[in-house]
Amino acid sequence: MNIKIRKGFSIWLIILTFSVTHGYAQVMVTERPGQTIPPATMNKGSFQVEAGFTFEGDKPEDTRLHNITPVSSLFRYGLTDWLELRSGLSFFQKNYTTQGIYHHEFSDIRKGLSPVIFGMKLHILENHGIIPSLSLAGSLSFPQLSTRKYAPDHIAPDLRLSAANHLYQGAGTTYNIGLSWDGFNTLPSFLYSALLWVNHGQKLTSFYELYGFIPPEAVAADVRFDTGLSWLIITNLQADIEGGIGITEFAPDFYVGAGLSWLIVK
Repeated sequence: MNIKIRKGFSIWLIILTFSVTHGYAQVMVTERPGQTIPPATMNKGSFQVEAGFTFEGDKPEDTRLHNITPVSSLFRYGLTDWLELRSGLSFFQKNYTTQGIYHHEFSDIRKGLSPVIFGMKLHILENHGIIPSLSLAGSLSFPQLSTRKYAPDHIAPDLRLSAANHLYQGAGTTYNIGLSWDGFNTLPSFLYSALLWVNHGQKLTSFYELYGFIPPEAVAADVRFDTGLSWLIITNLQADIEGGIGITEFAPDFYVGAGLSWLIVK
């Protein structure tokens, strides 16, 4: 990994760690930033939009790869207090640059709409002491609702179990395990994540997260770490920034992102 990227990320992590103050306020429950899905569902009749962008960079051997998601949106609606309907769409741009013979560079750009996702989240259990809050989230992504040139062959399921515990007032953990299909391979990847969140006063929250994927061939693990901040601008509008690095060789070098979450109907 690039040494400058690692140093910059370490400085960012130190700043977050030493900015901790006590305080607790929970106005919005979002699934941004970070990769871990919290078990909490939307209240009945509530509708929320969570949108953002990411930039991911990697340099395997003689190739530079930039994955750009200019728009990624998640729509959540509380059908009941324990059942949430979900839908997501995102646009992608993949930039490949390969170093050929005689130091010539060859570039390829692919962009379009990723398969649209529809799903549900079912809240199963509330957190009581050491007993975690639990939910089950499932979704299907449909290649028919995407840019056909780059679409996968099959409908792709995603299924994960989400759990959470409060550690003390103003901090807690959330963790996921699950299976995810990509629409090309008939076998799923195993995914896992663990996130620590800490409140810094009434409006600012930081998170620290370890997550990864084990592909069906299990030739190598993809392990990553990320961190970030969310800021509650007003009671129904939240902004966030995040960044991460790859820990293992087969993970991307880094990613950065930012977004907004808007609770439209309470």
